[in-house]
Amino acid sequence: MSAPVTSTDTAGAQALALSTSRRLVALDVLRGLAILGTLLTNIWLFSSSSVSSLADLGGTGGEASDQFGGDAARIVDQLLQFVTDGKWIGLLTIMFGIGLEIQRQSALRRGETWPGTYPWRAGLLVLEGTLNYVFIFEFDVLMGYGLTALVVAAVLATSPKAQKIWLWIGLALHAVMITVLTLLPGQSSSRSSIGAGDAAARGNAPAPVNGATAPPNGVPADGAPMGGAPMEGAPADGATGGQEISQQFFADLERLPSDASPEQVQALATQHGLSPEEVQQFLGAVGNGGGGLRNTESYWGMVAERLETFVAGRFEIPIMFTMGLGLFLVGAFLYRKGLFLPEGKKLRMKVIAFGFLVGLPLDIACRTLWAETTSSLSHYGTSSMVAFGVLGLVAAFYARRTRTGAVGTGLSWVGRMAMTCYVLQNLICSVIFYDFGLGLAGKLPAEWNTWGTLAVYVGVALFLVFGSGLWLRRFSRGPLEMLMHRAHRGLVAKVHVPLARRRRERRRTRAESSAVTSE
Repeated sequence: MSAPVTSTDTAGAQALALSTSRRLVALDVLRGLAILGTLLTNIWLFSSSSVSSLADLGGTGGEASDQFGGDAARIVDQLLQFVTDGKWIGLLTIMFGIGLEIQRQSALRRGETWPGTYPWRAGLLVLEGTLNYVFIFEFDVLMGYGLTALVVAAVLATSPKAQKIWLWIGLALHAVMITVLTLLPGQSSSRSSIGAGDAAARGNAPAPVNGATAPPNGVPADGAPMGGAPMEGAPADGATGGQEISQQFFADLERLPSDASPEQVQALATQHGLSPEEVQQFLGAVGNGGGGLRNTESYWGMVAERLETFVAGRFEIPIMFTMGLGLFLVGAFLYRKGLFLPEGKKLRMKVIAFGFLVGLPLDIACRTLWAETTSSLSHYGTSSMVAFGVLGLVAAFYARRTRTGAVGTGLSWVGRMAMTCYVLQNLICSVIFYDFGLGLAGKLPAEWNTWGTLAVYVGVALFLVFGSGLWLRRFSRGPLEMLMHRAHRGLVAKVHVPLARRRRERRRTRAESSAVTSE
């Protein structure tokens, strides 16, 4: 199945021709921006993975007003929630759709059919995402992107009219998904700070809070810097009669077995001056409805847990699919219409206006005026609208430029190795923060959590930037990109081509048999 190049492909073909003679620098810069933005989003998952962090989140261990180093840190916390929550995953999703369209046009220019061999590439992406989920990071997006790409690749082989229909179907399905998430019980944000992270958006989706697979509402997850709100289900301030909950309590709570007897609960309560009911409340809040905390001391223990909770852990894939179906196609459409060409100024202005004049006010309103009920809408909806503004702004900046500048060069290095940097940043953060590595999440004082996490972010980001630059001086692709390219070529040569040959032979045999029969 293939789609002929029509007049609607003209601008996209021009952009492709331009990118074959020199890379469209805006594409690499945007990919790098999305990857480093995703790191800034996800790093809070790692830094809040310790029971010491959890103790402070409970709102019972000391003065909440001093929790993260004073007013300045709280303001930074709130700004980070606003900047990170949903924006960069939205931009990354749009960029994936643009990349898919570039591959389609490249295949057609080579005289190949589409989707042709691309499903093998998408299948490899699903495999890589699965491995990344199991062995590195439980919030992997590669698996969802690969599954979505299998469908979108087929859609891109249809007529432009059919593609527009599918685009609106995808956006409509995503709107329905957001509505369902918003209406589900427990979806309202329990945090008072600006922005609602994935914990509220996901509801009962897994998130690593000291390895716990289902955090209580109010525990920040995936891009929500800790805001100091009490956990839903945990004793509120003053619930213990003024008794300060020590860090040691949470350490002892972690060691409590999942099948703790009433006597064990009573002993822990007596030791720390609490009632058994209060201990049970904490157990219910942090232990997935009861049971001990799952810690990060054992790497293989975490791997085993991800395998055990694989289906529940992939809760977000249906959301990513509906979101990707629409955003992939919008990204492909914008690229085809010449968003990155010098003559695409009017289109860029429309995209920028949509993102910053429509999306940004809605996003702010959702996070301030309607924060209690619109966490899913802001995370999966309005944040993606703002991402279009970022897309248009960067496209406009580089529309007539061939030089990236110092910052753009660093971002473009990361963008050219986007897949490698995405996997590597999660691996590095796991080693830094989890207890099987350096265990920084448990060692970092709560009052320095924000600043310490940001310092680690800067260090990891600089490592990715300069590491990518050094690698690209010797190789044209990143390590994982190179591996994917070779694996795809091997599958095409050893599997796709023989299968295609057999299909042609069967068709020819059937045709010859039909001809003989007709005679």
